[in-house]
Amino acid sequence: MTEIYLVRHGEAEGNLYRRCQGWYDSLLTKKAVEKQLPEIRKRFSDIKLDAVYSSDIYRAYSTVLPIAQEHGLEVIPEKGFRELYMGDWEDRTWGELPRLYPREMDAWENRPWEVRLPGGETYEAAGSRFWEALLRVANKHDGQTVLIGTHGSVMRATLAKALYGTLKAMKNIEWCDNTGVCLLRFDNGALSVVFYNCNKHLDEESSTFFRQRWWRKSAQSADSNFWFRPADLKTDREKILLYRREFLESTSGVNYKPDTEKFFGECAKLQSLCPRTLQFAMLHERELGLLQLDAESLKRESCGLIKTYIIDKEAREKGFSVQLMGEAISVFRNAGMKFLGADISEKKHEAVHFLEKDGFMPTEARAGRIIMKKSIEVNNPAKVKKHK
Repeated sequence: MTEIYLVRHGEAEGNLYRRCQGWYDSLLTKKAVEKQLPEIRKRFSDIKLDAVYSSDIYRAYSTVLPIAQEHGLEVIPEKGFRELYMGDWEDRTWGELPRLYPREMDAWENRPWEVRLPGGETYEAAGSRFWEALLRVANKHDGQTVLIGTHGSVMRATLAKALYGTLKAMKNIEWCDNTGVCLLRFDNGALSVVFYNCNKHLDEESSTFFRQRWWRKSAQSADSNFWFRPADLKTDREKILLYRREFLESTSGVNYKPDTEKFFGECAKLQSLCPRTLQFAMLHERELGLLQLDAESLKRESCGLIKTYIIDKEAREKGFSVQLMGEAISVFRNAGMKFLGADISEKKHEAVHFLEKDGFMPTEARAGRIIMKKSIEVNNPAKVKKHK
């Protein structure tokens, strides 16, 4: 008898910031590193493991690495355990996808076994490569216990096939929480599912799903997902100034008296380099916030700077503001930056605390202000390691 544990990766940027990420390599969040990874390592501390495999995507590999290290094992990267490849959807926001791909998004939510992502994989193709890799591991480790780090969509497809024999049964399989566990058992060629989607090792504070609604069958996933619209410096002028004023007064505690022409001149220069440096956060057709980015000021330090980061109070209270952070990371990572930075008044403790929760650290203090930075670089050891 062979037992194989499937472990979904810890909370990653895509989960927190509500972005579509399949093969796109993103980092784990602070919650994952500080809470979920220690708990999943503890859960497996008393289980004898003979081998640890993982998708070679960073978020999965880095989730199971501490477990392997505790058992004196190496993580064996295996491309077959990768997530569904999202093609043209990669790193887009979940709020943007229904606007660009309404037909495909409808199939994704209601008939996922039918969906063919533009430039990406079908569930049939992803499920087949996952199943082939799973059988290889099961045959190689006959009579042993193996742990595999992997991803939500391919786990769901595998469970549908294992439990019901068809991908159409995916509608019966709920999504798995981050670091959720499934146990498969191979005995004389027969496969059984012992349990699945188990997150008993997580408390409410550690769970990703406890604070999110999208995965519940009764929830409308698009209701809280933003998309981002590049600002028009002519028609959006007054809205931009209102958001900019509110941001500076809330983060600096000073009355905003802008040199309007200078400000819009700087915006125009930055937008000419990248249209995404000044954008409205949109919920359906309504502006709910403004994100202004500067890729030039700290370029020598490989750091992109947040200039304006503001969201309407009603959305802020619902926890939506992190989606602006996801957009900032996407812009600067695509530009090759290694760090994301923010310039905050040291007196504005709420703003400092918000950034600290997202992994920012103070790096420099000057004239009553704090420069805070966080790393956004993904150094994935699995992709430089020889695949076996």
